[in-house]
Amino acid sequence: MPHTSWTFDLNTNEGWTASAQAAAVSGGILTVDLSGGSALTSMSGLDFYGVHSPAVEMFARTQSGSADVCLQFITLADWGVEHDKSSCVRVDPGDFRSYRLDFSADPALDGRSRDTASADVARPGDAGDRQDRRIQTVIRLEFGDPNHADGWTILSQLTPLQTRDGSLFSTSTGEDPYMVSPFVSIDAAAFSRIELRMKTSAGNDGDIFFVTEQDPDWSASKVQRFPLTSDGSYHVYTVDMSSAAEWSGRVQQIRLDPMPDAGDFAIDYVRILPP
Repeated sequence: MPHTSWTFDLNTNEGWTASAQAAAVSGGILTVDLSGGSALTSMSGLDFYGVHSPAVEMFARTQSGSADVCLQFITLADWGVEHDKSSCVRVDPGDFRSYRLDFSADPALDGRSRDTASADVARPGDAGDRQDRRIQTVIRLEFGDPNHADGWTILSQLTPLQTRDGSLFSTSTGEDPYMVSPFVSIDAAAFSRIELRMKTSAGNDGDIFFVTEQDPDWSASKVQRFPLTSDGSYHVYTVDMSSAAEWSGRVQQIRLDPMPDAGDFAIDYVRILPP
């Protein structure tokens, strides 16, 4: 995936977690206390190639006094969080400014960097001449980390999300449960199918809503319904989003209404696929 963006426009943390005090999101701004050695960590599983995304741009400010902010990364070849895989900038108080953390000279990034929003880049052949090869991309949310829900956030009538054994679990407490994905920012023409493996205990259908760059409001005009088999066993559902009239431009986020009734459900994975 050529780049990943986190804008916090929908007032969710988009998969970022703080090691000490919880991060707060309001007005499209994430605020966190990074003093005393605490850290802000992205969700795991992005899988992008550093050669394609060698820098991170951050729009930030401190609340008082200047401070050095460092960004570190881990790779599939080296899972250690170390100083030699980092870039630092001096962030000042006052107005928000753009800061660039450049990793282009870091040899550790010449490979696949495992970071946050679950994208897998698959290439035919060997790893040589990566920039000249055609990239096939699949965005995956697979709940492999028991400490994170891969950036999914509850909005209505769901018990707290839990991850275990590679699946996401929750219980619907009413007739209109739903949760939202992390920020994905995908080209609707390039990604028109959503596949999920899910089991439900009640209900006949589920819904996938979405918001776009052109229309960031959740509405009944931006939804695709799919039938459910609610027998308590896992089933794979493939939803063709291209038949939704407004699936166009850049899709920024999706919302899953897993069932229309009270009951239990579990999700093994969600994948956003090419046509």
